Amino acid sequence: MKPIFNFMNCAILCLVAFLYLPANVLAAGTAKPVALDGVVAIVNSEVITQSELNQAMDMASKELKNSGTAPPNQKQFQLQVLNQLIDHKVEMQTAARMGITISEDQLNQAIGNIASKNHMTLNQLRDALGEQGINYAGYRKQIKEQMIIQQLLTRAVGGNIKVTDQDVKNLENSPYLASRKHSAYRVDDILISLPDNPNAQQVAQGYTKAQSLMEQIQKGANFKTLAAANSDGEEAMKGGDLGWRPLQSLPDIFAEKVVKMKPGEVAGPFRTGNGLHIIMLEAVQDNDMTHFITQTDVRHILIKTNLPSDDQPARDELLSIRKQILAGASFADMAKKYSQDTGSAEKGGDLGWVSPGMLVAPFEKAMDALAINQISEPVKSEYGWHLIQVLARRKVDDSKQYQKNQIKQMIYMRQFNENATIFVKQLRDESYIKILI
Repeated sequence: MKPIFNFMNCAILCLVAFLYLPANVLAAGTAKPVALDGVVAIVNSEVITQSELNQAMDMASKELKNSGTAPPNQKQFQLQVLNQLIDHKVEMQTAARMGITISEDQLNQAIGNIASKNHMTLNQLRDALGEQGINYAGYRKQIKEQMIIQQLLTRAVGGNIKVTDQDVKNLENSPYLASRKHSAYRVDDILISLPDNPNAQQVAQGYTKAQSLMEQIQKGANFKTLAAANSDGEEAMKGGDLGWRPLQSLPDIFAEKVVKMKPGEVAGPFRTGNGLHIIMLEAVQDNDMTHFITQTDVRHILIKTNLPSDDQPARDELLSIRKQILAGASFADMAKKYSQDTGSAEKGGDLGWVSPGMLVAPFEKAMDALAINQISEPVKSEYGWHLIQVLARRKVDDSKQYQKNQIKQMIYMRQFNENATIFVKQLRDESYIKILI
């Protein structure tokens, strides 16, 4: 029995944008009011107003400006942003039908994580938003909606993705990856989406559009501006910029092409499961995969609880045990006598060397705060109450396992993103949508 180990923490997580504060803070909920002036689209039983579109266009324009991308012509830009709003509306409607909600506690924790990741307090985050003219209530609403959509996509496609050890091994041994697995690539992408099971005419129309874009690029047109105007990908308003990606995280067909390309070169169009692509390689850099972790040799005494009324007696018992240990009693002997973790009690409470993420969060947080040989106050976890003592710490090079975990997560995310794009497109195809501009 190993009651305090939480192996779910070792699973691949799929948390994305809301864990970080974007450079333009996404410009959600600006304080400046915009008058309602008509409906621009109908999405099932809801509408998108001109004021919503104007606000979204302002946000997208700032995002393009921050990436150094010239905006496309107004009509193309307006239609691109409207299509993103339609996708968002369809996703939120589907999530509501599925009963997906986010509690205030979950939202508060997520926003706290955003502040922490950006080395801010919550008040500093509020101030940073205010300096950019962003209403805090509107910002909370946007983060909440992002979390709801993430849950929707995870439910819809995440559970169907299985990444095996053989998948990892195959990618590690792939010929084009062997000598470049420590490199990161910055790639821009223009996606021309195709319907599910497209007919020959639809494919031909897609290729005609893609070839036209290629001709414009070859004549000197700005790739990012064309992406903003024409790409059906989620990164369109960033000029198609996929960001820095290790080679393993790129779709196979992207990886096979970029390893043969020089920065500034363009490839395509070529077809994948979600449509036709044109890509440009912006840059390549070394990606150091060396990784060290701190392992902790730790032992504990556990008193289990089942009901809230058990908490105080359990805590009092551990305080008595702690007092005896501090007076000279052996921790190991007390663990053998009192601990209800049968897996470790016979070993004097010793859990051995543990790596980050192997223990439940309250236990690990308390353990990490202890000095060597220090004994904690009683600590509550989902299993009961603990006394914890850290015996030693050591640095361990886990680069090999870290690389495998990274590759596994990259394969998962690659499949997740591809499947999510297809899923959202299916939702849209099944919806009643009427564009009125």
